[in-house]
Amino acid sequence: MVHKLRQKRAARCALAVRIAALIIPLFSLLLFLIMRGDPTRADRAEQAISAPLRGFLAQVTSLGPLRYISVSEILIAACVVWVFAALAALIVALIRRTARLKAVLRHLSVMVTVAAWVAALFSWTWGIGYSGRNLAEKTGLISDGVSVEDLRRVTALFAEKASEYSRKVPRDENGRVRVPLREIFDQSAAVYDGIVSEFPVMDAPAYPPKPMIFSRIMSYLGFTGVYYGFTGEANVNVDVPVFTIPFTIAHEMAHQRGVHSEDEANFASIAACITSGNDVYAYSGYFGGLLYLSDALYGADPDAWYALSQTLSAEVLSDFAEQSAYWERFETPASEAASTLYDGFLKSYGQELGVRSYGACVDLLVTWLADSPDA
Repeated sequence: MVHKLRQKRAARCALAVRIAALIIPLFSLLLFLIMRGDPTRADRAEQAISAPLRGFLAQVTSLGPLRYISVSEILIAACVVWVFAALAALIVALIRRTARLKAVLRHLSVMVTVAAWVAALFSWTWGIGYSGRNLAEKTGLISDGVSVEDLRRVTALFAEKASEYSRKVPRDENGRVRVPLREIFDQSAAVYDGIVSEFPVMDAPAYPPKPMIFSRIMSYLGFTGVYYGFTGEANVNVDVPVFTIPFTIAHEMAHQRGVHSEDEANFASIAACITSGNDVYAYSGYFGGLLYLSDALYGADPDAWYALSQTLSAEVLSDFAEQSAYWERFETPASEAASTLYDGFLKSYGQELGVRSYGACVDLLVTWLADSPDA
């Protein structure tokens, strides 16, 4: 009898723990939904909670040998393994004849609880920042749109500078850019030093970017990098053409500095690269910016873009061809599914343009540089 009472107490205690483990993240998510409705409160939460937490995590994951290892990549791999194991356990529970319902509910409750915790932690380490002021507001680069003439002038500037720097970067006997990856990663610490004097909001500690072991898988999914708020790490796909890697590094480092939206992280990356004083980073920034600007100009004035394309150096044209050939190999249903999933993710956090919002960095670039003496 005593033994049965103890079993009942233990069962009630375990049930209470499971309920509490689910209620806590659900309450946290409810609070997040309330806070995200007010940009001022969201900004305060970002500055008081999220940013310091991400900075601390970035410091921890940059200690000693961890500066060269992507902790988030390990966690993601472990999560994938756990999900498959949990699904397998659920299937086993479904086909068992004894205690089937109880076992199924137990497995489902564990999976739902884990998902709730992941969603809550993500919302408070990263998601809340989407609802605060954006980079355009913080830098004053706000516009109602850009004129075709300004777009043409800034695109011409990028075409000229990309051609100029394309001849400065090291190339092999076949004309392909060849720079040691370790050198690119080691030089990343100073990439934002040039731009913070103009935009102090981008000033923040520099944490080392991490090369990803599963870079080829990232290419199949259509990603060049990923910022992981749980660890504060900037993770970079290093399987891609090397001249695009500096741009990606600066993009993911922009997220470390609190730039949340993808379009604004693209702008921050380009701005940092072209003001870095580093030829390899500058070329990557001008090349990346030219891709976005030329796409916009082609849609607005195809003749103007065609005229500019005739001015590009042979090196730039060769690099365009190399990048295009690389990504054509990965146009698969998996990459399309990943893009659709990420599009939905962006929209769920208020990025209404979804994947198309990447083109919005053009407005920031043109607003910033339209009055430049070089443009």
